Amino acid sequence: MLETQLKIAVLGDLHGHIDLALSILAKFEKENNVKLDEILQVGDFGYFPYPFLRLDRATKRFAEKDPEELGFSSKFLERTETSERYFGDPESEMPRTVFIAGNHEDGEALSQLPQNTPTPVDFFRKFVFLPSGVVYEIEKGPLKIRVAGIGGVSEREKGFNYTHSDLRKVRKLDKIDVLLTHEPPAGILEGRGSEEINEVLRHLNPDYHFCGHFHIDGQKLPETGRTRSYILNEVGFRKKHRLNKGCVGILTVAEKEKKFEILDEP
Repeated sequence: MLETQLKIAVLGDLHGHIDLALSILAKFEKENNVKLDEILQVGDFGYFPYPFLRLDRATKRFAEKDPEELGFSSKFLERTETSERYFGDPESEMPRTVFIAGNHEDGEALSQLPQNTPTPVDFFRKFVFLPSGVVYEIEKGPLKIRVAGIGGVSEREKGFNYTHSDLRKVRKLDKIDVLLTHEPPAGILEGRGSEEINEVLRHLNPDYHFCGHFHIDGQKLPETGRTRSYILNEVGFRKKHRLNKGCVGILTVAEKEKKFEILDEP
């Protein structure tokens, strides 16, 4: 009898390149003959539901060269040919993507969503915003993991910022298995990163922590207590025909163990 397992993909910053990310995961499923149960994403999802109203300066500049920066609003906010391809057939549809806020999102639109519960934001209800300090549970048979996040960045960084209230909410949580943050902990790059994230990791002591923001090669970070921590790269192409290294990983959860692997395949 096969052991029940949860297969959860973890994605780095998307900046609207959702079609690309889902196509990579669909290819992973096909080539490995597996079905993913859920997708987690570490912020800079590219949530701009009204790009004609509000875009930060960097996103506007990049979107002028690459329309996929606005891929959420153009391909997934409403029912489109692209969203239909991934979610229109119950037999082959991709799983939910649970995302936290980054510093390149429409912060005003995010703040207008409910802040006490995970909220779907697209036509097919497949992209779920997870506010800071809210728990999202993933269950399959006897398996259950609890996911929480700290969206945005500290006040030292420009963009959508988390608050002291957000940090207090997260610190009050109990038995978190996976913590998502956009900003990495301090000590990764000189003078950058968040000491507040370090403190939350020491307090919550989750099994796993995933972050992004710096757009560096995906890698394992120094452990905090028993927490295994990873930074993931931006999902995209900095060099022609070469996907950024370490932008996708797979978390496998079984009854007796959990393991995470960063994908580094051709």
